[in-house]
Amino acid sequence: MNYGRTAINQLRARITAGLRLDIYKGLRFEGTYGLTRGSSKTETLSQQESYAVRLQRAQFTTLSGTAYLPATDARFYTADQQSKNWTVRNQLVFDNTYDKHAITALFGQEAQSFLTKGNYNTVWGYKPDLLTNRPVDLNTLANGITSPVIGNSGTNRSVLIPSTVAGYTEEENRFVSYYANAGYTYDKKYTVNASWRIDESSLYGKEKSAQNRPVWSVGAAWKVSREAFFDVSWIKDLSLRSTVGVTGNSPNIGTAASQDIIATTTNSVFPGGIVVNIVTPANRSLTWESTFNINAGVDFALFNNRLNGSFDYYSKKTENLIGYMPTNSFTGYSNITGNLGDMKNTGLELNLNSRNISTKVFTWGTTVNLAYNKNKITKLNRATPISTGAGMVGEQFVAGYDAYALFAYAYAGLDALGDPQVYLADGTQTKEPTKTLAEDIRFMGSVQPKWNGGLSNRFAYKNLSLNINAIFNLGHVMRRPNLNTLWTGGRITENVSDEFMRRWQQAGDEQHTQIPAYVGISSGRTNLRNTNYYTQGDLNVISASYLKLRDISLGYILPTAWASRVYTRQISLRAQLSNVMVWKNNSYGIDPEILNNVYTGQNAVSFGVQVEF
Repeated sequence: MNYGRTAINQLRARITAGLRLDIYKGLRFEGTYGLTRGSSKTETLSQQESYAVRLQRAQFTTLSGTAYLPATDARFYTADQQSKNWTVRNQLVFDNTYDKHAITALFGQEAQSFLTKGNYNTVWGYKPDLLTNRPVDLNTLANGITSPVIGNSGTNRSVLIPSTVAGYTEEENRFVSYYANAGYTYDKKYTVNASWRIDESSLYGKEKSAQNRPVWSVGAAWKVSREAFFDVSWIKDLSLRSTVGVTGNSPNIGTAASQDIIATTTNSVFPGGIVVNIVTPANRSLTWESTFNINAGVDFALFNNRLNGSFDYYSKKTENLIGYMPTNSFTGYSNITGNLGDMKNTGLELNLNSRNISTKVFTWGTTVNLAYNKNKITKLNRATPISTGAGMVGEQFVAGYDAYALFAYAYAGLDALGDPQVYLADGTQTKEPTKTLAEDIRFMGSVQPKWNGGLSNRFAYKNLSLNINAIFNLGHVMRRPNLNTLWTGGRITENVSDEFMRRWQQAGDEQHTQIPAYVGISSGRTNLRNTNYYTQGDLNVISASYLKLRDISLGYILPTAWASRVYTRQISLRAQLSNVMVWKNNSYGIDPEILNNVYTGQNAVSFGVQVEF
């Protein structure tokens, strides 16, 4: 840890302005304009003793002793990035009430731009005290050296890719949208509303019908608790509502278009060192992803507002899903971003807020969120059908199954040689590496939670506050991680899982272990078995459900008299402990969030102060 450091300095300035002009009796013009400028500078210094520098030096030193990187001093990496974002929104708003009639309407236009530029550079033989570095022959390193101490190209060669050493990047995304919304309420009891929006995109070719895809919604609500016939003392408020509509989605800019997307690549093997290649081929069949939504819900407040919340049911049918589509390999591309297929989602959502205790000096409130979702791929556009077991195990999207499905081999244990076996659909067993078909594979569930939500408790005593937040995700599965490929042979050069220590080692071990034997390349048996039968078998699919105490935060507002002494309006202190405790529904101690890089703030402690003038 003492052989390297990284320093990141960031600065962001944001300017926003608003304009309001009252035109005539409830009609007004509103404008919102924003500009954000940002800069970031990163410096990473890796000293000559660090593992990364020593490894790279070995990769560019020949067995005869010729060194192509400096033998001493540090490696220094710098990166500078600038961003410029702006937003312009103009809208006309009408809002007025006539006796029992309330009317609201708006029509607007919005444009946004996001521009990011950056450059980066790496030098070797860097002396921090003198701010000097030694020159490196990048042309020779880009061509590659033979017989290095350690190769980095999969062969007995080492190659340094110029684009990893220095470069310049620039990306700009721009959007323009038009929208409208109107609502009418009668006697504060009956409400209808409608919305419309159109986003223009140049990703779909020259036809206007392809570039523009309006989205819309229509809804109604009924304030039941305001009716004369409603007389339930413990129900303070009760409303019913429903909405239908269509939403849209387009691919991320640069990932798909109706024309070829090209980019430059630098490498010494190309004439002049630079080549222009097609990074994403044209997809002239590409169209908008659209989702038809139906939503019904109820809002309520009970016991003099001590308990309030909402309950919703929704059904969503999505057509022309945008995603990675496998293509015919003869096209030169294994997949392309396109319209993958259709999917249906149904679900429930519950939100509750309670005021448990409320006195002049002490309050306690609780919030509960709970959501359930069930989805299914109803249609899938595939270039070729899935026929092999390996192909099925590697798929996440299969028609008739949940989205983000997880498939596995039906593991049948080991044979007398310590080789893994699987069950076929007809009940027989095999260890032949390529014998399994798609119908032999088991569906294990989805890697997405079916249930998720959170529980939050808020306590306050005078100027002191305490917040405790917990989250949960339930009903999904995952593969066990770190089941390395040591059973396929080769050198043991990586971190070894303790699985390897419990492997089959001699005849009879198949009676008490499920872990295949290690077979060296020289045995000639590596191609006679398939260790994926074990690593991707159903026995290594486990529950990914978990409940986590996400954070505990403590806050204190200094007395007003203290703050006024230093000419401030209010001073607040805060301390927070994150990722406090986790319950995992598996016996391996695996935290699914950390495994999937969803949340990396493990056991973080933070302190803060907020000053208002």
